[in-house]
Amino acid sequence: MADLRTLISGLGFEQVKTLLNSGNAVFCGQQTKTTTLATTLRAAVLDRTAVDARVTVLTADELQQVAADNPFANTDVDPSRMLVSVLADPRDGSDLAPMQEQDWGTESFALGTRAAYTLSPAGVLASQCLKQIEKTMGGRATTRNLRTLNKLVALF
Repeated sequence: MADLRTLISGLGFEQVKTLLNSGNAVFCGQQTKTTTLATTLRAAVLDRTAVDARVTVLTADELQQVAADNPFANTDVDPSRMLVSVLADPRDGSDLAPMQEQDWGTESFALGTRAAYTLSPAGVLASQCLKQIEKTMGGRATTRNLRTLNKLVALF
């Protein structure tokens, strides 16, 4: 992820830290609208790598709020089986609202202001709930497990 750190630093941001190899990064810089910053980062990644990667940007406060709003945070389940699907645009949550009425069997689903939360005891690959989120959102959300989300929050 050194290339990603270099790319973000080259755009004028400071204290750039990355996590894992999936494009998770935290950084500091001048206040910029997150949607504008996402567009800028996506274009820079495309220019540098020829990969058109979707980019979602949250402020530190937004990320911390997503973590705090998780209704399953105190559940006694492996954090890798708790999924947080961050919405690129919080207004898109209305598209997922019908999922709250559905019976998900052993899985649980909750919708917050900026994210959808899934508890999937059987794991990510078996999650019908996550599959429905991905189908409904069509790339307008990015999903991380709770362990990764907590690590990102800790980087601030």
